[in-house]
Amino acid sequence: MKTPSTAKLIADLLYDYENEPETTFGDLVDGIEDLAIETGDLELSLAISKYRIEERYDRKYLGMRGDMDSVEADFIEAVRLLAFARTFSEDRNASAALDNWDYTLINSTIEKGQPYPAVLIYKVIGAREHELPLLEKAGYTLFNDTYLPPSAGKTAD
Repeated sequence: MKTPSTAKLIADLLYDYENEPETTFGDLVDGIEDLAIETGDLELSLAISKYRIEERYDRKYLGMRGDMDSVEADFIEAVRLLAFARTFSEDRNASAALDNWDYTLINSTIEKGQPYPAVLIYKVIGAREHELPLLEKAGYTLFNDTYLPPSAGKTAD
């Protein structure tokens, strides 16, 4: 089972805070702090530390009467930016993984001159960009729901 990404977990915490009335700002901060500890994410830890310092100052010197709204808004913005950066980074890593596509199945199919189900091209992520050009280069043509090798195309006429 694939574990959710840090960006997804941050997004879930933010969603709960913004959409669930029983979720308080303290719950959000605690959730982000737990996530930072669990993942060892230094940037999340830094955002938590900055918020906690402001919170302690407000409690100790201002008797919890200070303006924490701007501090809370800054914390939420920092967490959003971190989630966005993680999402962008994860998307780039996923894109790099596609560049390491495994061509074993498609090459074997082409070598043996076997038909190839179109569903494998249209339903599998990345197959259209990777496998379809190989089939077309090898002379395969689409017939009904199957890509047929050049030899099958000649006999089907």
